[in-house]
Amino acid sequence: MAATTPHRPGPPRRDHPLLAAARAAAARGWPVFPVHPYAKHPAVTDWEHQATCDPDTLATWWRVAPYNVGIACGPAGLVVIDCDDGHGHRPPPDWAAHEVTGGRDVLAILAADHGTAVTATYTVATPGGGEHRYHLAPPGPPLRNTVGALGWRIDTRAAGGYVIAAGSTRRVTGRTLRYTVINPGLLTPLPDWILTALTRPPAPPGAPTPTQAGSAVARVDAWVGAAVAGEAHAVREAVPG
Repeated sequence: MAATTPHRPGPPRRDHPLLAAARAAAARGWPVFPVHPYAKHPAVTDWEHQATCDPDTLATWWRVAPYNVGIACGPAGLVVIDCDDGHGHRPPPDWAAHEVTGGRDVLAILAADHGTAVTATYTVATPGGGEHRYHLAPPGPPLRNTVGALGWRIDTRAAGGYVIAAGSTRRVTGRTLRYTVINPGLLTPLPDWILTALTRPPAPPGAPTPTQAGSAVARVDAWVGAAVAGEAHAVREAVPG
């Protein structure tokens, strides 16, 4: 499919840092596409198929405007763990006791629960105070995007999803902030415990949750206890014969 060219005024310079950011991502083998300046929504249609590493197409696109850079996770073979900051939101009751402030804290606790630490990998800090942790997609059926499936303030971007590349910019409370690489280290495979969590089959419709199941057991225990107590009382009060 031929690449479409978005139309917006204000072409960037040949050495514009956003064109350099697009080229840097493409040099890693990550197909990219233009995203509206200072924003997170694509500037081309059918972006997952339009995404490319072709340098001539990138030059054509970024000659039009200083677009942000989107990375198509599926074609790039990536699963990105998106840890958002809490932004003042109160965590749900099951996380409040841990005094977490966002997805980064939750991910660390989840890793510890699985007897490990958060895996070091290529990581980008986002203008909103969160971070994108890039991992190699595992073999097999492609993973899809999730929202909160791992834990509070943790989303994932995979096939059918995209992330904004390092070097892109957002305007936050009147300031222009940049997506910045905070760990340029090697891209590592998706940890097994995260893969297991993302591929766990959903509970059958109507299946009780652990809390519901515990309540049911408690109700049964209470009924059995009352029945036994009633029989014991009847034996004690029975007359001879």
